[in-house]
Amino acid sequence: MSAPPEWFNAFFAGLWLDVQRGFWQAEGSEKHASLLERVLELRPGSRVIDVPCGNGRLTLALARRGHVMTGVDFTRVFLDEARASAGALPATFIERDMRQLDGLSGFDAAFNYWGSFGYFDDAGDEAVAAGVCKALLPGGRFAIDVNLIETLMPMFQPRGWFQVGDATILEERAFDFATSRIESDWTFIRAGVEERKHTSTRLYSAHELAALLRRAGFASVRFLDGASGAPLTVASRRALAVATK
Repeated sequence: MSAPPEWFNAFFAGLWLDVQRGFWQAEGSEKHASLLERVLELRPGSRVIDVPCGNGRLTLALARRGHVMTGVDFTRVFLDEARASAGALPATFIERDMRQLDGLSGFDAAFNYWGSFGYFDDAGDEAVAAGVCKALLPGGRFAIDVNLIETLMPMFQPRGWFQVGDATILEERAFDFATSRIESDWTFIRAGVEERKHTSTRLYSAHELAALLRRAGFASVRFLDGASGAPLTVASRRALAVATK
């Protein structure tokens, strides 16, 4: 079975845009930028793709460190915000579906952050990875910040909630064993206004994700702890998959 093709087109709008804007503070973005520099082994002035980039929080953080950045996303309002914030920084933003990276080439590294891998069916996810691989130079690295079956299921909860600014976010989650997808129903509440949305995200095991990345053209894959960048362990709560072309 495939993921419903419409969910991500409807999700990135309305209250979620404001929630995403307020979710990460500057300190968190700088911490993630430092981790990416380390695991991608970036040299000064590296050419890097952020896909999808959202409003460019990590694209711009790495551009401020002197890297030549390209952000790819399909949410126009976020791209407009990223371009307005970029100023003279070495950052370019492209409006595009991340399965369609044709024409991009010569990059040293790429990354997919904040659980943005697994939106599509398996063929669509592989198309993302294959497009990234094609855009990289030999030896280039692709980092994916991801929940794996091994990291998420030990702490899986069917319900949760959190607060971002004056917005309350509720999530009801179910794992579909037939498709290995997390089906989530979200409720966003702010100032008496309520929005409901649905997401469907493929949850890969480490073995499945490594196999997908190799089919996409990568020569090797290693798994790191998503918080520290140390080798992944059974105690890790999130993972970074780092594939090398």
